[in-house]
Amino acid sequence: MSPDLNNLIKGIYLFSNLNDVEIAKISAICRRESFPRGKLIFSEGDPGDKLYLITKGSVRVSKKIRAGKEQVLATLQAGDFFGEMALIDEGGRSADAWTEDASELISISKNDFATLIFREKDIATSLLWNIIRTLSSRLRETDEKLKNLVEFKIGI
Repeated sequence: MSPDLNNLIKGIYLFSNLNDVEIAKISAICRRESFPRGKLIFSEGDPGDKLYLITKGSVRVSKKIRAGKEQVLATLQAGDFFGEMALIDEGGRSADAWTEDASELISISKNDFATLIFREKDIATSLLWNIIRTLSSRLRETDEKLKNLVEFKIGI
C-alpha cells in the first residue's frame, strides 16, 4: 500500500506501538471503503467480519431501544476505530454503526487479521494489548453511563 496509507494507520491508536515495517504489514491487509452520509455500515446482530478505522468523517455507534428509539453509545471521529470485537469472538455485532458524514474508512477482515497475528507474534502482542485497553476503557464508559441512568431513574 501507499506511504499515505501507512501514515493514516500510524495515526490510529490501535497501531501506535508498531514500527514502520509492522505498519507496512498492516497496510497490506487493509481495504479502503467510502460511505455517504447517513449510511448504515452494519446492524446489531450482523456477523462481525471486519474492523474499521476512520480516516475521514464520523461514525455513530448506537443501539435500538424500545419503541424504535436509538441510544447513541459513541460518536467516533477520524483516528478512531470500531468493530474490534469482531476480531476477538464469534458473536454478532453488538450495535449499529451509521455514518454521520461522508466517511472514508479502512477495513481489515477478520480472516486477514487472524492470519497476520498468527504469523507475526510481536504485532499480535501489541495489537491485542491495545484492543484490550480499548475494550476496558469503553466498558468503563458504559458502566458510568449505566450508573448515571440508574441514578436518574431512581432520583438519586
